[in-house]
Amino acid sequence: HLAKALRDDKQEVRRAAGRAIQRLGADSVLFVPDFIATAEKAENLMNVERALRRFERTGPDARSIPELVKLLE
Repeated sequence: HLAKALRDDKQEVRRAAGRAIQRLGADSVLFVPDFIATAEKAENLMNVERALRRFERTGPDARSIPELVKLLE
């Protein structure tokens, strides 16, 4: 549900989803592909960059690799 909310038409819903995901702590790394996918809209880019900075040192969770590969295609 949170991944779907990241792509909602309403900005306040997207922001609330992002905040909820960040509260998950280390488990929020599973949402990296979902954050990246939302960057296609220019209005989301700054929030996506801010959210992804948290994961720059640790990298993605291995379970999210298949989704990341699909995004690269």
